[in-house]
Amino acid sequence: ATGVRHSDALRELHPESSIISLHLWQEQAIDKWRLCDPNLKQGEVKDKEYRGIVQAVTGAGKTVFAMECIWVWLQEHPAGNVTVLVPTRALQRQWRAILRQTFDLPVGVYGGGRKEWKQINVATMNTAAKGLPNGDMDGDHLIVCDECHNLGSESRRYAVLNNKHTAVLGLSATPEREDSGLSVVSYICGPVVYRYGYDDARLDDVIMPFVVRAVATPLTRYEFKVYEELSEDIKKIGFIIRGRYGPETNPFTIKQDPSDPDRTVDHFKKLCRDRKDIVNRAYHRFSCIDAILEMHQGARGMIFHERIDQVDWMVEKYSGYVPETLPDGLTTWDEAGIAEPYVDQWADINPAVYHGNKSTGDNDRALEAFKTGESQLLFSVKALREGVDVPDADLGIMVSGTNA
Repeated sequence: ATGVRHSDALRELHPESSIISLHLWQEQAIDKWRLCDPNLKQGEVKDKEYRGIVQAVTGAGKTVFAMECIWVWLQEHPAGNVTVLVPTRALQRQWRAILRQTFDLPVGVYGGGRKEWKQINVATMNTAAKGLPNGDMDGDHLIVCDECHNLGSESRRYAVLNNKHTAVLGLSATPEREDSGLSVVSYICGPVVYRYGYDDARLDDVIMPFVVRAVATPLTRYEFKVYEELSEDIKKIGFIIRGRYGPETNPFTIKQDPSDPDRTVDHFKKLCRDRKDIVNRAYHRFSCIDAILEMHQGARGMIFHERIDQVDWMVEKYSGYVPETLPDGLTTWDEAGIAEPYVDQWADINPAVYHGNKSTGDNDRALEAFKTGESQLLFSVKALREGVDVPDADLGIMVSGTNA
């Protein structure tokens, strides 16, 4: 009931533990979710209880909060099923471990080549969109959507819509999407019933302080020339598209007939991708990392990029070897008129790599090497950018990424 200190519930599960407790924001958010304000109601689910999105800053404790929500819901629905939806296999492994530890029960895994179904389950969104084992069955079913902003995509939204449920909890630091705002995600999960921002978390001493710095890096003369040529072509073709579809048209939102696509729109999108690629592969993005690491000598850092080939390029360099080409994988140092980088100072860093093309064992060993200090740098391609708990780091560098 409202006003109960729900942290007592988790202590009931593990009476031997002295470390399980909730922050005040978590207790308040549980009550807001449990008794969702019907005036905020969106979507088709008629029940006003156990529905809504909790928006909380990264690091505030959304996972522990979700464990408590599951426990509270199961007290009223002891025979009900629980499905946690996640966007990645890395998050699936993390959630399964935490659920098993919290509830001391077998946890089903659905996705990543496995189809094990229990009372409590973790499923990837892509797999769940094709239908869960109990997706068309009546009965109590709570769906917890981690990183719920991913449900705004055309395919992943069906991870919820294609599966019957009586309760839903959305979790995200940024539920509002650039393309559709909150409209799609709120239709699926309900309204945002509680917000806990960075200022609140710092005031409550829930998260550690940090500093974000945006670093501008120049293009080389050749990169700038290609960038300008692509920009001019984008401008010309954009003018043609707006004349065809209307002056306020966003070419990326045009719905095309697959049997008769507009080649002009396709060409526009390719030019935009090529221009973005010039920026993401820009040489000075990577030379800037050297300066940052030299400023933070001895720091344990995580470095993110969205392309595996360029992560491999950086790993080679920070292992103490000179790559044969620039980060574009094509241009030699002589062709670019750039001196080969000095790499001897990086020989002892022993970089670790974590991404989706590596095996689960390799990724686990990479995290362990970073955790123990065997590796000073951890490189990742998308897999660690959302929600995954990683060992303490002093420094994070986003070399390039999506607009998410």
